[in-house]
Amino acid sequence: MAKFSAVVVALVLIVVSLWYLEREPIGVHEEPNAIVIGFSSTSVTDRKKLDEIAQVVDSDGATSIGQRNRYLFRSNSMSRFQMQSKLRQFSPSVEFVQANYLATYDSAPRKLTSVGSERSWALFNTTNDVDVDAELAWKITTGNAADPRPSDGSTCGSFDDPRPVIALLDSGVQLDHPNLKNNLWRAQKYYEVVLEDGTIIKCDEGTNGYNALSSKQEKQCMPADECGHGTNVAGIIAAYRKPDRYDPSIKGDPLGVAPNATILPIKAFGNRPPEATCATTQDDTRRNVVSQDSLYRGIAYAVAMKIQCHADIRVISASWNAEWTPSLAKAVWMAFAADILIVAAAPQKHEVIACCDPHSIYAQPNVIGVTGIDWRGDILNGYGKKTIHMAAPGQSIYTTFMSDGGVASYGENSGVSFSVPFVSGAAALTLALHPEYSMTQLRDVLLNARKDISASPMSTDEVLHGTIVGGIISASKSVMNP
Repeated sequence: MAKFSAVVVALVLIVVSLWYLEREPIGVHEEPNAIVIGFSSTSVTDRKKLDEIAQVVDSDGATSIGQRNRYLFRSNSMSRFQMQSKLRQFSPSVEFVQANYLATYDSAPRKLTSVGSERSWALFNTTNDVDVDAELAWKITTGNAADPRPSDGSTCGSFDDPRPVIALLDSGVQLDHPNLKNNLWRAQKYYEVVLEDGTIIKCDEGTNGYNALSSKQEKQCMPADECGHGTNVAGIIAAYRKPDRYDPSIKGDPLGVAPNATILPIKAFGNRPPEATCATTQDDTRRNVVSQDSLYRGIAYAVAMKIQCHADIRVISASWNAEWTPSLAKAVWMAFAADILIVAAAPQKHEVIACCDPHSIYAQPNVIGVTGIDWRGDILNGYGKKTIHMAAPGQSIYTTFMSDGGVASYGENSGVSFSVPFVSGAAALTLALHPEYSMTQLRDVLLNARKDISASPMSTDEVLHGTIVGGIISASKSVMNP
């Protein structure tokens, strides 16, 4: 009788659990009609099995993600809970099933009005000194390496550009923007690289990077921005002006923190409809998401370019926030093994980030977590004395905007997405002086390039008590470090 009662209780619990799962609201960081399946290392995941699963869950096919035994399936008609219920017949070979977690980023670009030198308050200002001291750093370097390095003789191409390379994992870049086009990485001849999952990327001479959203060869090497977000971020890192116009008070075109650095655009989100993943209005935050499979492929491409082609990729600028999943973990660790630093955005919401989760992206040894501040020095986004490393300007940031026909366009945007590139730009300046630095050395230099703004007449000491280093990035201190 007792055994019968235990069985009944167990069945009731299962039914209740299934009822709850079917009604569990989809979180903003999960794709509602997709799942990621991890197969056990001993199972054989041949194409026949993957096609069979795709048919059962009404998917157009499997996408490799993270490792060769992990695959993403998107259903045309089922929720992820319905998809999971269909997978019971495959249970012996399935190690785990999880949601496809999504990264998030700040809303659509908006142009704001501003006047005079206040446009460049984040680079240099004399009002309250809440800036990154870029003008002082430019007296030492603007991001161009001192001594050109010889060609490596690689089969991937002769990548002998002496400038440090910042891989921008974002929505792409407007490739013909007048203030950006000369600072974009460009293939000097046809090349091929093989990603970790076996995907072969083939790109022609003159192409500028990688489009992780496309499987078509003619589009894979064209990371053109359709959203505006990546163009905004690129301008903060490396928007170029003529040297006689480096005074930030000059009205007109914006300046990047490292106006002679090189950006390698990698497009991981930002398609136009019908697969829109970028907001079309400031309030349309539901579209500010990106699947982690494209983030994985983007990081895998940067790693492949460094290892196989000897491109001098030292930093990945990541203006997005993501859940820690097996695929993201694999990508971050791949970057670590390739000696690449990742500069990542703190969560957008202004709240404490709990300590001390070892599975958080901010806890990884090759990551710097960045939160945003306004012109007073108050924190705008996620923070934590033991979780988020440092702060950088993130309000009314003047930068490059998308336009048609290669015409220059500028404006302002706000959000933690636009704080990250200040740190990435400081990294580019540092590497221009010290190309020999390892990832660990570079990270240490940036964390020590702390500017204490607690003495600012308008500061509330939030940065002092809300970040690990207790300050904001100082570009001048990063290049003056021994």
